[in-house]
Amino acid sequence: SDLNQQLYNMCCCNIPNSDLILVYLSKIDQLELGALKIIISNDIQLYKDLYGYKE
Repeated sequence: SDLNQQLYNMCCCNIPNSDLILVYLSKIDQLELGALKIIISNDIQLYKDLYGYKE
């Protein structure tokens, strides 16, 4: 959309394409990031429990 293009131009016009993912990651909502960390931690713990790994 035009709005998306405007936001892109404001945020990204001077940033190489290879760095766009870093810009995106830096803008991820902190609550989402926290939830993702919890999910990953739970998955790791489940894996450890299933396969008998100890801390």
